[in-house]
Amino acid sequence: MIEYQKSEQVLTTKEVIEYLGKEWGEQPSTSTIYYYVRNGKLKQKYEDNWRIEGTMQFDKSVVEAFASEYKRPEGYTLSEVSKIVGLHVTTLQKYIKDGSLAASKFDFKGKSTYFVSNESLASFQESDYINKSKSKRKSFFTKNKEFYLYQSFRNELTNDYGRIIRIENNIPTLMTAHGKELVGAAIMASGYEPIYKVGTFKRVTKKHYATFEFIILNDIKSKDYRIFDFIYNFIGVENIDIEQGKNKVHIKIKPLFIQLDKEFIDNYNETFNILETLLIVGSIQLRHNGLYIGTDFESITINIPKNVKEQLRELANESELSIVDYIKEKILNHINTR
Repeated sequence: MIEYQKSEQVLTTKEVIEYLGKEWGEQPSTSTIYYYVRNGKLKQKYEDNWRIEGTMQFDKSVVEAFASEYKRPEGYTLSEVSKIVGLHVTTLQKYIKDGSLAASKFDFKGKSTYFVSNESLASFQESDYINKSKSKRKSFFTKNKEFYLYQSFRNELTNDYGRIIRIENNIPTLMTAHGKELVGAAIMASGYEPIYKVGTFKRVTKKHYATFEFIILNDIKSKDYRIFDFIYNFIGVENIDIEQGKNKVHIKIKPLFIQLDKEFIDNYNETFNILETLLIVGSIQLRHNGLYIGTDFESITINIPKNVKEQLRELANESELSIVDYIKEKILNHINTR
């Protein structure tokens, strides 16, 4: 005799998603359900080809047990911690590896995921790691984009000269040629205006930079500072990053070619020579028609079987990295340990 299962005891894929959404506070995707089934963590009622009927079938008791076992753990994912403390996920992973940040791995949304408890996050926020990282993240321009680090200013009434020497907490500080410091609104109120307007430039999409190391000089009238005027006028903030230290400034520039006429090249030839001496990573070449700035990094394109890519995706997900960053990390680790 055929025994019929009561319909209320059997859930379709859609009903499982709705049920888990109520239990977890957030609905999983259909692909997440497929992942759990494929890995044997959520067992179907029938093992035949469910595509004939158009949906999987699950015993409600099985779904209830599954919901309890794989419910979202207490705490925060690394992505959530990243937004709270303002550090990149990769940086947080390094802190987990060296024991600076306590975290535990759980199976969540179809992948192994780090969770940081409330207590661990609170302790980490009070640590020196956050304070040091925040100090490194001083922006090199204000939010309204009126002031840029080492941008040149002039007072038309006194013909005095000045440069922005610091931007901290979105507040700029200008030093005049006579060594006087003006802070925030006092800059404009004292009659100082930018000599040039920083324009908008097409963004270079490549990830890597050429890096230059600039030693901070006390004399803001030094010709060495003209490299910043050149960068702001011909490269733009879209394609650079400036990290200011105590005595040094690291200038990072995306790989690009700046087309220039001969007259301009002649006028800025000394500036280009200075820029070349500051180079520590990448390459720079002055050409007859402009300036080329390159990096030491090159891309590699490979084709791999689809199933291998899926395995890489799962491994990368476990490390909470993109596939590209995961492969790069493994290759570099292998080469460095040979």
